[in-house]
Amino acid sequence: LLYDLSRSSNAKIIIETGVALGWSSLSLLLSLSRIRNSVLISIDMPYPIRDLEKYVGFVVPEFLKKRWRLIRSSDRHAIPRIMDESHNIDMIHYDSDKSFAGRMWAYPLLWNKLKIGGYFLSDDINDNNAFRLFCESRKLKPFIIQHNSNNSTKYIGIIKKGR
Repeated sequence: LLYDLSRSSNAKIIIETGVALGWSSLSLLLSLSRIRNSVLISIDMPYPIRDLEKYVGFVVPEFLKKRWRLIRSSDRHAIPRIMDESHNIDMIHYDSDKSFAGRMWAYPLLWNKLKIGGYFLSDDINDNNAFRLFCESRKLKPFIIQHNSNNSTKYIGIIKKGR
């Protein structure tokens, strides 16, 4: 989904929150691999207690890392910094702080920097009603995808930014 949406929309600048092993990052970087001056900016802050730092982006091969800017920080610190630096964001993939408060804080900041015609995706929107409330507050009509993962049903929300 991420690869196809990125390719079909000709995305050049993509923001991703949440990396873990980097499967989403890999898909996005592959989609950007033939586009000049393209970049994936990813934010990830793994749980320090679990000693997972060394595995962040583990599946991303070296040859794709030249288009990848990985910021190892919290959303609260990294998102405002990225928003100050970035313009014309083509696509956003939100998959980090799943709390209601975290989403309601991050969604507007990210959405406001997304260009017209850009795509905003949020994983696991069934965790709480933040995505629904965000869409309702801005009169947005999302596309919702249901998928099964590890014997549970999950939902991904997608919004295309219009005028």
